[in-house]
Amino acid sequence: MCLAIPAQIVSFVDEEAGLAKAEISGVRRTVSVALCPEAGVGDWVLVHVGFALELIDEERARETLELLEQIGEPYQQEVRDISASCVTCSDEAVEARVVEADARTATVETDGRREQVGVELVAPVEPGDLLLCHAGIALEKLAEPR
Repeated sequence: MCLAIPAQIVSFVDEEAGLAKAEISGVRRTVSVALCPEAGVGDWVLVHVGFALELIDEERARETLELLEQIGEPYQQEVRDISASCVTCSDEAVEARVVEADARTATVETDGRREQVGVELVAPVEPGDLLLCHAGIALEKLAEPR
């Protein structure tokens, strides 16, 4: 199932790059707010495939979440899929290989899964670099796997 799900912006990962941390049904993920540049911390947005598509008010967000919860198992599976797809949101930092990079962000891959992370702490990075990442941020550039 592919749904646009209400999420609340809880922080910015990289404001200039339009990356924010959003909470989706208890799961925190890095999302692009480039399509909703007016979104700020505390705002509600509709998120689909990692992009905030539209700014919505809290009442609409809560009503939508209530309706989604009534769907039952298909909605719960969507939430599980969101949780499982976040590469760097585990309790520990993970090693991930850079597959694409620019000055502020990189797409990293680990165990066949990809995620975009902020790289300000370790820049510059290039494809092939190995990074230690946590919560959508590259913390350290690694020479060899640990």
